[in-house]
Amino acid sequence: MTLEEIISLKLKNLYVEIERLRNNSLKLDEETEKLIKEQERIQANLTEKFLRTFLRLSEQYNNLNITAYPYEIDSYLSLEVAGRLTSENKLLNDISISITDNVKRL
Repeated sequence: MTLEEIISLKLKNLYVEIERLRNNSLKLDEETEKLIKEQERIQANLTEKFLRTFLRLSEQYNNLNITAYPYEIDSYLSLEVAGRLTSENKLLNDISISITDNVKRL
């Protein structure tokens, strides 16, 4: 499943649930409807940004693998890191080593 398909499925499920709640509750006024739609748009953008960030990281780091996307198996993004994060990019590699070394000292 591609990232776009996963996000689309998640949003479709969210919209179905919102419609179910709307049908089971009192009718919402027009202003509340606008606010809900805006919140849905913001949440969708944040979710896409979050997932794309991890996709970019998995492209940069050789041993960071995304094993499952949200709602593929469960509602979590599952990552697998095999050892210390290493990258072909020297700057990212140096940052990774520095962070790992500083965390070990704590």
